Formats: sequence, C-alpha cells, structure tokens
Amino acid sequence: MAGMNEPKIHRELLVSYTIFDSVYPVDKTERADVPWSELVARVVNAPTYIDKKACPLISMADYGDERSEKGSIRHAANVLRVYGVELDYDGEQMPIATAAAKLRAANVRAVLYTSPSHKPEAPRWRVLLPLLDPVTPGERESLVGRANRILGGVASRESFTLSQSFYIGRVRGVPYETEITEGRCIDQALDVNPQFYAGKADNGDTRRDLTTDSQLRAAFERGEDRYQAMLKLSARWAARGMAEDDIVAALEGLFGDGNTRNGDGIDLLSRVPGIARSAVAKFGDTRATRNAYSVPDEPPAPEPPPWLDPNAEPGEPPGYAVEFSTTQPERKPLDWAMLNFKTPPERDWVIPHWLGCGYVTLLAGPGGVGKSLLAQQIASHIATATPFIEPIPKARKVLVWAGEDDHDEVWRRQVNIAEVMGKDLSAYGDLIIESFAGRSCTLVETVFGTIQPTKLIDELAEQVADYQAEVIVLDNIARLFGGNENERHHVTTFVNLVAGACNRHRPTAVVLLGHPAKSEGSEWAGSTAWEAAVRSRWYFGRNLPDAKDEEQGEPDPNIRHLARRKSNYSALDAVQLRYDPVRHTFAVDAPKAILERSMHPGRAEMLVLDAIEQLAKAGISTSDEKRNPAFLPRVMVDRKMAKRTDTPALTDALYRLQQSGRVARDVVGKHANRTPKFGLVVADGGSR
Repeated sequence: MAGMNEPKIHRELLVSYTIFDSVYPVDKTERADVPWSELVARVVNAPTYIDKKACPLISMADYGDERSEKGSIRHAANVLRVYGVELDYDGEQMPIATAAAKLRAANVRAVLYTSPSHKPEAPRWRVLLPLLDPVTPGERESLVGRANRILGGVASRESFTLSQSFYIGRVRGVPYETEITEGRCIDQALDVNPQFYAGKADNGDTRRDLTTDSQLRAAFERGEDRYQAMLKLSARWAARGMAEDDIVAALEGLFGDGNTRNGDGIDLLSRVPGIARSAVAKFGDTRATRNAYSVPDEPPAPEPPPWLDPNAEPGEPPGYAVEFSTTQPERKPLDWAMLNFKTPPERDWVIPHWLGCGYVTLLAGPGGVGKSLLAQQIASHIATATPFIEPIPKARKVLVWAGEDDHDEVWRRQVNIAEVMGKDLSAYGDLIIESFAGRSCTLVETVFGTIQPTKLIDELAEQVADYQAEVIVLDNIARLFGGNENERHHVTTFVNLVAGACNRHRPTAVVLLGHPAKSEGSEWAGSTAWEAAVRSRWYFGRNLPDAKDEEQGEPDPNIRHLARRKSNYSALDAVQLRYDPVRHTFAVDAPKAILERSMHPGRAEMLVLDAIEQLAKAGISTSDEKRNPAFLPRVMVDRKMAKRTDTPALTDALYRLQQSGRVARDVVGKHANRTPKFGLVVADGGSR
C-alpha cells in the first residue's frame, strides 16, 4: 500500500515559502508556517496567466531585506532559512508521471507541476519537496542532491542555485499537469546519497570538474562559457602554486582574438585581476603533495569560489558578485499625522541607563583585567533579574559566545558566580553560553579589501532566533573581526552586520568585548569608527579614566572601575568594583547610597563634560555663576542629568575643569539685541 512505510508525523506539516513578482524583485510576499496541503492546493489549482513573464515565482526559503547591486531582494546573501527545495527538469524526455513514480517508490513527499514551456511531446516540469524542519542555506545543496539521485540525476543546474526561484502558475494555451506524492520529507531520506549537477563529464557523485585544461582553452576559443573557463583555469593554476601575476598574464593571453567581451557585453579582461586575486587567496595553499603516479598537468580543479559563481542569479551577467549586495533602504518617512496622537514607547533598558535594547555596546579594557568574567557575571544577573550595578527590571534570555575560554573554564567561573549569588546552576536556564575555544568564530573576513560576512553571521542570527535571546555577549573582537581595525569602513560594516544579525527578529542588546590599543591612555584599539559605530561604550580597568594620579589614591590590585564613557541615551557614569580573589568574582565596592554621597572626582568631571556637550547640542547655554539660573549643576539637576545631592561634587568638578583649562567660558551666540552671549564650552582637547 502507498504510504505504508511513511514515518509518523504527530504534527501537521508546516512550510514557509516566498513569492516574487519578477526575476529581479524589489518586494516579496511571505507565507510563513502554512500547511503543506495549502501549498499543494495552490499548485494544483494554479490560476492562468497570459504568458510566462506574468507568472509569479516561488522559492521555498525565507529572505531578509538586503538588496543586491541591482536592487533585487532575491539573492544568495539574503537567504535566511530553507523550508523546502525545488528541482527543475528541462530535458524534454522524462514525463511528469514517471518522475512522480520514482518519488513514490522512494516514499518521498512532493508536488510536481509542468512548467510554462512544457509540451506533451517535450515534457518539462518542476517539483517542490518540503522539509520536516528548516535548515541553514548551506545545507540546501545536499538536499537537492538527494532528490536528484531519486529522479535519476536529471536536475538542471539552476536547481542547485541557492536563491533560485521558479515560475508557478498555468499559462494560457499550455497544457498543465500536476502530480502529488506522499511519504517522508526529503530531509528524512538519510539513506539517499546526494547526486550533484553532473554536466557532461562527471557522474555527480562528487563536485569535481574532470574537464582538462586543453578542453577549457578550446571552449574559451569557441566563445563557450568564457567566464567559467577563466574561473576554473585560474583556480587550477593557483592550486599548482602559480603566482598571482603569472595567472594574470596567462588569463590575458587567452584573449588572442582581441575579443574581450562576452555575450552580455561585459568586458572580461577587466575581471582578470580580481579573478587572479581570488584564486590565489582561496586555492594558493591547497596544493597537495604529488606522487609518482599523479598526472602533473591535469589535476581536477577545485570548486570556484561561491561569490564568483556566474549562475547564482538567473540573467545576472557573469562576473557580477551577487554575494556582494548593498542595502538600498526603502523610503519610509515618519508619518507625523499618524503619530500626533500617540505616545512613543519607553526605552527598553536591560540595565537602566547602562544597557538598552536595539543597539551595540562596546566593552573595552586591557588584557587580564577581567572583562570576560565581568561579562559572564553581568549576563548571569540579567538572566535571573538579580541586581548588579543597578536593579535589573526583568529576567532576559542571554546568549554568550565565549571566543577564548574553553568549556571547563566557563563552567568553573559559573560555579563561582552561582555561589556568590546564592543560586544553583539550574537557575541559569536563560543563560546560554557556547565556547568557541579551538574553533573559528570569525563573523566577517576581508575579500579583495572588502569586508564580507562569513556563514557564522547566519549562525549567530539563527541562534538568537532559536534561543529567543534578548541580550547577546560576543567575546571578543579579536576573534570575531577579520578586517582591519584601523579601517573605518571595515569597522562600521562589522558593527552594522553584527547588529543586523542580532536584531533581525526583535531589538536586542548586544555587547562586544575588545582590547584597548597599546599606547598609553587609549581606551579602545583601532579606528575612531569603533567609538562612532556603537551607541554605548564602557571602559573597564584598574584606574578611572580621566582621573588624575593624585586622585587615584594608593593602588589596590583588587579595585576595578567600570565607566560609561559614551552613551547616546543617558549621562556618563562610573561604578567601582572589587575583585574577590577567593571567590573569583566582582562586587560593587560600596553601597550605592555611599557612592552617591561621595562621588569620585573623576566621575563628577565626566558628568560635567558630558552635560556641557549634550546641552550645547540642544542649544542650551550654561554658566559657572552660582546665582545664574543657567548654573550648570542646577541645569543638570533640573533636566534629570544628575541628582540634587550631586550638586557639591559637580560644582567642585566644574571649577577644577576650568582651572585646568578643559572647560572655558566663551561666546556661544548672540542675544536678541545682538550683544554676545556667553556660555560654557569644552575647550579643544578637553573632550573625552
């Protein structure tokens, strides 16, 4: 009986898919978690369109909102998750009924339908196969390979393209047939080995290209797949140890006929340097030791780099790197008329005034000061809503990527933290820590001088979604960032990619750990873009930044200072912590009330400097005269930038800053009668 061996699924099979209105869509229609039967009905009862171009296209994947260079929302870098696979057949030999019979024999669930170019005497069809559980984009190719093996290796090359979409619908005047098969999902068919696209020379069991160099050169001279030939030849030459300059010269030598353009008008000669650089970067170190029985001049070619695959987008001119997409933001100005009678939501603080959702915070500090311990301790308090530095309003799920500490070290540290907090380890169910010690956790890498995301960016986004994390701690930049820390564009791109991955489904609070530069007085390493790209920056060290040596007192090896050095949404602040060498944890060094009554001079100066700059940006001038209503400490209290009890410490700090020349009284504008208007300014070199 049909379906007799079908695995029992105790829940209704749900799938997600995306509909596009054109080959280069600027928009998408998403159908999430719909019954498989609904998609089958859509295929069987498809509406009729006037011609093929009027049909929509389907992809059984979920897409983000990034756009390609052409503005298309459908490209490989934008695929988030895969919920099913599509397979296309255009061989005009196998009837759709035969294909359905093969799938039934393998007990695989699918829906098949004929394509707009189908003819009974020259059959063409497509098949959609659902997955029991969604997979990452990198797993899709093997699943297509399984279906291809079942169907006899007839899948078109486009079937293996990650972001490929296929027309769905009837076309007027063209016969339309459908077939439905029942059984297991293709991701359950573990007994079927994938068969990849075979071409003419390979059986598809591997992805090696068995064409020889001479065959590739001959095809190039005939004008056949010139760009593909350039990719394969350059990859082979690099794998054999050829230098980049020599590869450039060899590729340029292929254009003996003087014709450097392909059928799409693209100047292939201009692509030579980039192809050579890519080949050396990817395959220059892959040359294997040869033995006496190897063929020295015709080794199999390594697979070309994915970002140079000319088949990644239908109709995309060869050489366009579809993975190098840029975001083209939609125009969505605020609708003031609609917002006029509404109240904006309160800012979502994880730790009031310290850590908020929706942006990235940089935690920098010298090596060995205890940043990783502090981050794990803060994460533990957030996950259990236990006060630390400030009262924590509610428990949050926290995801920590530990890039340097191994499993056992994280475990030992958590035992100490739990003991101090008076909790059992089972209380930390909302704290997810994954150690990356000994394995790669690079989120971005440099390709041709340009920052590009690695597959781990998608893994990060998926973990955030799967764990429903609201706070993400990434330790540390040295392991995560594969770019140049002194290159502004690299830094900004990295921070934006991390923020985009973590905030893909909901606003989250992201904490990046990093080291300062080696130069004395530095608070972070690299370009000033690190300061500009994040919305909040903390500094953790043994001394309070900006405080004078005489103000530090006798050095105490266990004292640490956590300073809020930049905050777009709150005033600057600092708190003193003490390291317990027995329990190996940090604790606030004094009750908060005591800290408020005896504000550290350096902390008070930071608050004054920040207030002057923030008020100036708001067009508010301040004074150093106590009787003036614009007296700076009074304005700070009135505008809730400080407490009334802080006034004496802030007044002393203001006068110290004036004496040192870091704050001055200067012209800041004109009064209505055109007389000069004076106010406080941060002198050059006086800013933090």
